[in-house]
Amino acid sequence: MTGADRRFGEHEGPAARFVYEKSHRFFNKLGSFAFGLSAGGVENIPEEGGAILALNHLHFSDVLWVPAVVPDRAVVVIGRREKVYMPVIGAYLRWMGAKAIDRPKEGERASRDVIPTMVEPLEAGRLEVIYGSPNTRTPGIKPGFPTRGIFEAAERAQVPIVPGVVVGSDRLGSFRGAEVTVKFAPAMPYPQHRREHREMQYHLWGTQTELFESVPSVDGHYADAPNPESR
Repeated sequence: MTGADRRFGEHEGPAARFVYEKSHRFFNKLGSFAFGLSAGGVENIPEEGGAILALNHLHFSDVLWVPAVVPDRAVVVIGRREKVYMPVIGAYLRWMGAKAIDRPKEGERASRDVIPTMVEPLEAGRLEVIYGSPNTRTPGIKPGFPTRGIFEAAERAQVPIVPGVVVGSDRLGSFRGAEVTVKFAPAMPYPQHRREHREMQYHLWGTQTELFESVPSVDGHYADAPNPESR
């Protein structure tokens, strides 16, 4: 599939592609006009095949801005079940192909179901957005330590991991001139073995922190996320 036929071609059927493309354009324009949405490093996103876009998570609107800056390819958002099934925005996310997962603390069975849910779109050659640095609800905080599930899914599906960050979305309700920036770094190869997961967690965390710090703070500084060694 090339040219115009390839644009958002992961969606089956022209109707689904049409809806996704119009939605993509709408949120890209809305974000740019209302919140100064900008993107960097999108050339690091693979043009074909499965890949994980691993980002921090600051605000519920991140599920709109990140897909909106990914050019030409439809993405699958992995979200917590309570968010994917929330009124209005949840219905929109499901229509756009989002997958719901349960938090590990919700039960052992739910935990075992998480990785297969993440792997399925990747094995189908899809781009997948995982907000795997759970540092929400604290404005100005740097990305948190990424969850191990990112690397387990990448290993099983044998797909690269593209580090990314969202900056500024946590200020959207403060009326302080917030601007939303999404940035991506070069892709990391998938781990060959489970023993590599911890080292890759630190590499992803460091890359996300560097990306985050490259965007000037409205307050002049960012707060550090908790050190994983203190857990």
